[in-house]
Amino acid sequence: MERTLDVMTGKVTENPDWVLENPAPAPRPTALKSIVQARIIAAGKMGDAYAALITNPIYFARWFAPDHPVVYCDDPDAVSLVTALGLDPAVILAP
Repeated sequence: MERTLDVMTGKVTENPDWVLENPAPAPRPTALKSIVQARIIAAGKMGDAYAALITNPIYFARWFAPDHPVVYCDDPDAVSLVTALGLDPAVILAP
């Protein structure tokens, strides 16, 4: 049972069926780029990944942005890159 207190009136309301009308969305899982990079290196594909990144300045800038150390695990560009490398995004981009 949820109890709420109206701080202006001092009235306590009991809401047994309290439902949050606009719940916050679940946070999207992220992975540290350094971990993703280490996994790509371990798979022997870092050269291919780098070659793909330098062909697209936007992707390159996004990946190497120093103030963004994480990537969303479901980021479409990251998933596409990992898939193009012949690797499993669920493994490489795991949190």
